[in-house]
Amino acid sequence: MNVKYNTRISKSGKEKGCISIAILGHVDSGKSTTCGRLLLLTGEVTMQEINSHEKYAESLNKKSFKLAFVMDKNKEERERGVTISTETREFETENKIVTIVDCPGHRLFQKNAIHGMSQVGYGLVVLSASDFIQAGMTVDEMFDKAPNAVTHVKLLRNFQVKKVIIGVNKIDEIGFDEVKYNNIVRNYTEVLKQNNYSNDIEHIKTRGAIPYEFIPYSAFNDINVETPASEISWYKGKTLLSAIDTLEARAYNDEDPAVAKLTGLAQPAGKGLILTATILSGVFRPGMKVIVKPSFKEIEIKSIESDRKTISEAKINDAVGFSFKGKLEKEDITKDSLISELNRAPKLADSFICKIKVEAGFQLSHKSDVQVYISTGRVSAVVEEIISIQDAKGAMGTTIPIKEGKKEKRYVPARRIAIIKLKPTKPTIVSPQGDNCIEQLSRVTINDGINTLAMGVIIDYTAAISEVE
Repeated sequence: MNVKYNTRISKSGKEKGCISIAILGHVDSGKSTTCGRLLLLTGEVTMQEINSHEKYAESLNKKSFKLAFVMDKNKEERERGVTISTETREFETENKIVTIVDCPGHRLFQKNAIHGMSQVGYGLVVLSASDFIQAGMTVDEMFDKAPNAVTHVKLLRNFQVKKVIIGVNKIDEIGFDEVKYNNIVRNYTEVLKQNNYSNDIEHIKTRGAIPYEFIPYSAFNDINVETPASEISWYKGKTLLSAIDTLEARAYNDEDPAVAKLTGLAQPAGKGLILTATILSGVFRPGMKVIVKPSFKEIEIKSIESDRKTISEAKINDAVGFSFKGKLEKEDITKDSLISELNRAPKLADSFICKIKVEAGFQLSHKSDVQVYISTGRVSAVVEEIISIQDAKGAMGTTIPIKEGKKEKRYVPARRIAIIKLKPTKPTIVSPQGDNCIEQLSRVTINDGINTLAMGVIIDYTAAISEVE
């Protein structure tokens, strides 16, 4: 294994580590405002641009959204005051080149948030300080107050991010009160504990726990974002930007299969078609022969661009553009397309077997119609078979029947682990757990259209006919 760390030469000519962060949290927690502040402080947007956004925000009676409009660009997002799609931007800290993915906080747009999470190595979950200040709140009470503040850490866990920063935003709205801040930390730590987050080194090593840290700040008022703030002199930890700067660059194995998620097909003025993509695994280089699935079109990479600069290789989590040789039309690209190294591409599956855990408050029934989210996107599916369910003692046993009149319907109860078989409505690209696994293509989230029912991993699959042929 040849493990390296993703680095790139920065604008200043210094070699810096590359990291990617999903910005998450419930509606109105200040995610997009946080993104806007980070971009302003790092020089990626100017005060002139912010002033322009402020004038437009005032016309909509949303003056406080001036920073958020840096990321929330389309008319509907601005008028409704919510993030709908994911938006990606890049900035630099002293030691890192940072890609941020601003994700929707409303559960109606959770599919877009899941897509954003699947592309990153870290998470920043933004809490609105006033939501969780009551001492002794239960996890259920916190879910009722701000559902996605709880759901998003579960989803990040399933995507196996390396670390999560919990940003306690709007610290000014609780009067910079240390006692109230400590209540928030104690309350939300219970959410983290229930979802296998821990700073215990032994737990990280043996249980795969994900480390975390809390940062109090105010994005709108620029408090503890870049410089320590006198208003919270009782706080002795990092600023938000310094916490981001200390995150470790993403490790990758350059011997792994080169696989990327296609995000679009563009044609800049005076240039040929460009494939835009996010790298999931391995390394792409000019001259590499690749295959686009599910259209099975073979092309050759001519050059690679990042941030309008030509680069010699693209590595994990990089967002890049590929120019190419070969016949590829717009209709050959779909929302779930992948581009992969020829002869080492992940397979299209006709069905796949998953080991999942059902979320609290829900159950998963045999033959139920569900939405399945993988890194490539969303696909409708049927729970074709419930193979086994873990009993209270941890053993895998038979399924549990529900009596419905004279019929019995099998199901997986809440909080239980089970092995199930899913049958998607179309062949789907997967990579089951095991040797040469593409991690992002092995993890699934099962949804009923609004609520997250279960999460887990793919452990086996049946190849689609197009792969067998």
